[in-house]
Amino acid sequence: MTPEDYDKWYRFNSLGFASEGKWVLFKKSYTDQPDSLFVKEIIGDRLYAIEDCGQLAYVGNKIVIGHCANGRYQILHLASGRMEKMNADKVEVSLNEDYLMMYHKQKKELIIRNLSNGKNAFFFNVYDYSHNPKSNAIAIMSRESTENQLTLVFLNKTLKEVVLLENSSRKVVELTWNAAGDGVAFSMASSESEGEYGDAGELCFYKITKEKMMRIDLNNWGGFPSDKKLVSTWVLPLRITPDDNRILFAFKRKQPVEMKELPEVWKAGDPYIYKGMTYRMHWQNTAKLGIWDVKTNRFIKVTDTLYPQSLINKDASLALLYNPATYQPQSMSKPPIDLYIADLKKERKTLFLKRQLHETSKVSFSPSGRYIQYFREKGWWLYDSKTDVHVNLCKKFENTQLIDYDELTPLLWSKDEDALFMQGSYDLWEVPIGNGEVKSLTNGRKKGVHYHILTKPTVYQKRPQSLYFNRQTQSLIFSVKKGDSMGYAILRPQKKLQDISLSENYVRDPFLSEDERYFSFRMERNDQPSKLMIYDLSSDRLQTLFQSNPHYKNYKQGRSKKIFYRNKDGVLLSGILRFPTDYKKDSLYPMIVRVYEKQGYKRFQYVNPTMYNGSGFNSKNYVNNGYFVFLPDISYTIGEPGFSAADCIISGTKAALKEASIDPDRIGLIGHSYGGFETLFTITQTDFFATAIASAGVTDMVRGYLGLQDRILLSYDMYEHFQHRMGVSLFEDYQGYLDNSPIYHATKIHTPFLLWSGKEDYHVNYHQSISFHLAMKRLGKPNSLLLYPQEGHVLGRPESQKDITIKTEQWFAYYLKDGIKYDWMP
Repeated sequence: MTPEDYDKWYRFNSLGFASEGKWVLFKKSYTDQPDSLFVKEIIGDRLYAIEDCGQLAYVGNKIVIGHCANGRYQILHLASGRMEKMNADKVEVSLNEDYLMMYHKQKKELIIRNLSNGKNAFFFNVYDYSHNPKSNAIAIMSRESTENQLTLVFLNKTLKEVVLLENSSRKVVELTWNAAGDGVAFSMASSESEGEYGDAGELCFYKITKEKMMRIDLNNWGGFPSDKKLVSTWVLPLRITPDDNRILFAFKRKQPVEMKELPEVWKAGDPYIYKGMTYRMHWQNTAKLGIWDVKTNRFIKVTDTLYPQSLINKDASLALLYNPATYQPQSMSKPPIDLYIADLKKERKTLFLKRQLHETSKVSFSPSGRYIQYFREKGWWLYDSKTDVHVNLCKKFENTQLIDYDELTPLLWSKDEDALFMQGSYDLWEVPIGNGEVKSLTNGRKKGVHYHILTKPTVYQKRPQSLYFNRQTQSLIFSVKKGDSMGYAILRPQKKLQDISLSENYVRDPFLSEDERYFSFRMERNDQPSKLMIYDLSSDRLQTLFQSNPHYKNYKQGRSKKIFYRNKDGVLLSGILRFPTDYKKDSLYPMIVRVYEKQGYKRFQYVNPTMYNGSGFNSKNYVNNGYFVFLPDISYTIGEPGFSAADCIISGTKAALKEASIDPDRIGLIGHSYGGFETLFTITQTDFFATAIASAGVTDMVRGYLGLQDRILLSYDMYEHFQHRMGVSLFEDYQGYLDNSPIYHATKIHTPFLLWSGKEDYHVNYHQSISFHLAMKRLGKPNSLLLYPQEGHVLGRPESQKDITIKTEQWFAYYLKDGIKYDWMP
């Protein structure tokens, strides 16, 4: 295989089902031509291509719509195979697929087409629109000159119109429907909302079944602060409670508080750095949450400057309030918080949890809002707001083999909320809220099999996600893993758990059809590209529906082997050794060692050959060109990240030498980001490697610790508690930070190496690479540094990706294969 062959390969993605499981969808993505969507019949031979389209806009029973890169849409009519092209900025379809909505932003024109008779209805001066959950009504927002209008259009034979607002100086800025689709709430604001005396705006709620409009002018609303106004923000979207009694909205100051100090004043005691302080201004400038009680017309303030953030339950009767800055500043990116529980009906609050973990996955309401589940003191607890009782859920596991309660995660509730389903390391558990024992639904621990529920399959696209689960009527899909084998399993109502294709393959993209007859997924091996698999649940039959990149059979693919080794502490580790495609035992081959934490999951992944790589490395390119590629796993010692990484890398590489005909004098090392750090540190500790390439890595831990990540975030947490694994602050182990910094050992380097970075990389600041290059310059050691303009942490522009891929291959060819030395090399 040569680089000229690489463009034959395309990336393959499965996209689910259409027409209640009668068709499957997939996508081909190319490097040198537009992407295309495909729709294939499951029972039958029909295959339709939606060419030059890379995104799905709609999937239904009758039609499939693709969104093309140039803004066009293509509509495939499944019954006939007829393809229809149209120019629009947005295309949507009603749930019954009777009507098609086409919006032209520049023209401000909305067209509603009746798909049964082809007739169009035109609406002009439209700046936005929104259809209800049932797609039987559309709210159309229009503006002509300074006059605004809001019209409801009902998707029936006559397209009946109801004008809710006309000739208004205020513009609708946010609109939302209730869950039933028979009520719409919207907020309005005028162009004169700025300044101390600006317009505060207006809230409206229209109930279709009652043909009744309710309106609140915030300028004259008792209790609403006169210095605040309505705002639209994705963080606090307009929302209607299920009973239609309350509407949640966001508001903020009319006139933001500004920092007028010159120069900038950075105070060590401030909870955030200067930029964060000027944005928040002690929470005076951030949006707050309010409630309009529709029955009483009361304003209820939920958050304020003292408690600026909240979690709120479904019916807006309870809220958890907190201030994320309470225990700032400190090293943790999200320090603990004090949670207060607020009764929003009685408008009172009390302390709920002190110094609680500030992680959204560790505190949440049940779907009804009655219960609060939270993780505390190494266990899960449940609070019942009706009885004011806290229950330790982990005590229910005392008679099981479960030891580490931290592995548990609450995921689903039974419909009547008498049980909670919790995911463990091996199993899904049914946990009764009252009396009763926990029950494993999968029994994986006994078999050594990990079953993890797929809470977001990738189930049928039109089915709304729910936290409720009914064992009597619903199926559950699990990802399954045992050793290196992967697959899926399904638990159907009144049936036993059934494994689907547990084998030594890599699987991904699971989908379940709407009628739950078919289950699809992608399967691949390191020597075979992805194929689309279909499992028929009615007949327990698994078949290959489509093999991607079938031309792979025309080329040698090479093989992959898992090898084992131990680090200096005796920890058993593994690595993946990929063989050259032309491997012969009686010849010696060079090897590239690619490093980055754990990589064992890549054993059966297929890698497309390509010249476009964001990190400059592609293992398939190298095995095609006579190299071994080794991917070692790394085990870290807290406080010694550099030394433990180097130990594992060297131990793994020496173990790989015993497994095949690898030339010990021609081994290269490469890593990106944290792998770049590991690469540089390793070559300060050994001359074992003939050459190395390190990109976007930390070279000076002291400088990194005291720098800003992505220009706005403190780096303390990253170094103390996360990836850099130092365990303590810089000032508790200054020497340890120095010892684990590659630049501290720069004089020990004898290995020629290449550095590169994006000139807009502020995740790992590119000056880290510049500093290391300047150290080499001062020490008189051979080194080249490549800086890519307009690029960040990973190269995104095709020309940059291709350039670094070429230069990486040239570098290794020169140092490991006696190749050509180019002018850019040292």
